[in-house]
Amino acid sequence: MSTTARVPSPPANRPASKLTAPAPTAAGSDRSIAVVYGLFPGALLLIGIGVPAYLSSLVFLNSGTFLLLLVNAYAGVRMTMVLFNGRDQILQLFFWIFSWVFFGLAPFAQLSAGKWPWPGSIPEPTMVTVCSLILVSFVCYDLGVLTSWRTDTKPLRPARYVLSTARLRLAAPLAIVICVIEIARVGVASLVNGRQERSQAIALGNAGAVDNVTAAINTALMVTTVFVVAYLFIRAKRLGMLSRGWLWLLLLVALTVLVSNPTSTARYRVAAVASGLVLAVVWPLGRARMMYLGAGILAGIAFLFPALNAFRRTGGAFSVRGSVVDSLRSGDYDAFQQIANTTLYVGDLGHTGGRQLLSSLLFFVPRSLWSGKSLDTGVLVATHQGYVFTNLSSPLQAEAYIDGGFPLVVIVFLILGVVTGRFERRSRDALSQSSFVSMLVPLVAAYQLIVLRGSLLQSMAGLVTLVLFTWLCTRRTADPGPELSTPPIVRNA
Repeated sequence: MSTTARVPSPPANRPASKLTAPAPTAAGSDRSIAVVYGLFPGALLLIGIGVPAYLSSLVFLNSGTFLLLLVNAYAGVRMTMVLFNGRDQILQLFFWIFSWVFFGLAPFAQLSAGKWPWPGSIPEPTMVTVCSLILVSFVCYDLGVLTSWRTDTKPLRPARYVLSTARLRLAAPLAIVICVIEIARVGVASLVNGRQERSQAIALGNAGAVDNVTAAINTALMVTTVFVVAYLFIRAKRLGMLSRGWLWLLLLVALTVLVSNPTSTARYRVAAVASGLVLAVVWPLGRARMMYLGAGILAGIAFLFPALNAFRRTGGAFSVRGSVVDSLRSGDYDAFQQIANTTLYVGDLGHTGGRQLLSSLLFFVPRSLWSGKSLDTGVLVATHQGYVFTNLSSPLQAEAYIDGGFPLVVIVFLILGVVTGRFERRSRDALSQSSFVSMLVPLVAAYQLIVLRGSLLQSMAGLVTLVLFTWLCTRRTADPGPELSTPPIVRNA
């Protein structure tokens, strides 16, 4: 179906120049498309063949490492195809970048050094299981996306919910008040000290008793609320829906930077916030910007994340890694080993039968009311391995496998693929740039870095807050108002 929509006439009380995004010139678009398609074959050969060939020379080849090469090639090829596709497949872009770096590059860097991020080893049979699990998740994800394309063929209807400037103006002071209350609970000083000091301040603000979920809820209220409203303000400004409100926008952005600075905030949350704000400015994406954005995200994961280790503790006890390879061997990139540890947990204690996913979905229920509520999977697996530090990651593959083995992995990633494909189509083909889906998809894409790395129980509070605040800033299109006349999607070159 064609994604071109007729541009509606602007309302009489608003100039047309504020409603239409400047379209790129034909010459500029042609040059951008030529550059993208010119680079695509070389990039595909380099990432799909060149990188796996080089990595194969760094390790001893056996059945486990051979499957790991397939993981690298699969994720690399799919990432490259999405990167150069130019169809605003932003959810898939973040998924495949994460998969290629954390499952395709980091394990080889760790294998070549003969040392995993955390104590222990991964024998060949376990590596075969882990790689098979990851490959199954990749195939099911792609099948889900393909299924959504083939089955979701109904003509698109006008958006049911669109961004409301009136509600956005009300959400701004609400988000600021929530953020300020949370800052008062932990203290302003904790925002500029190390992350341990911030965690201790959160514990003191909760009468000294705090777990990872409580900390995640506090962080969601403090960071996600102002971040989402700041993102929506930027989008509304770019669409010409707000002629005023610059003071609110500056205050929202300033608070977002303050509460999500790398000194006291987990680096993955910093990356999600930064990516979201960038997407607010450049969305929707054309071919060239899609490629530039993907390259920037890759550079950020490879260079910026390790650099943020310098802020882990007050006084700079941790120094910045000397190289990208060294950083890939650190605990920041423990996703592959954590899946292996999860398979070892299942081998010793069996599957958890859905308790982990149920606890994640009902994260808001306090343990005082639900004594059987599970620990988040990263902590559960790390404790089983005897680690002293237990606040580790738990990739989505591990979350599904610990509850139901390979069958649940198939189900979870098929559903994720279908949902991804449908949301991307509705965002790309939305009749209005101000639709709820068009607003939400870039936010969820950036937040995927946190969800995919896990644990799911800790990431759910931020995800729910993100969706809820975005929805609260929309209204039904049945209500009359000038927001209905916002322009159709215009892709930037």
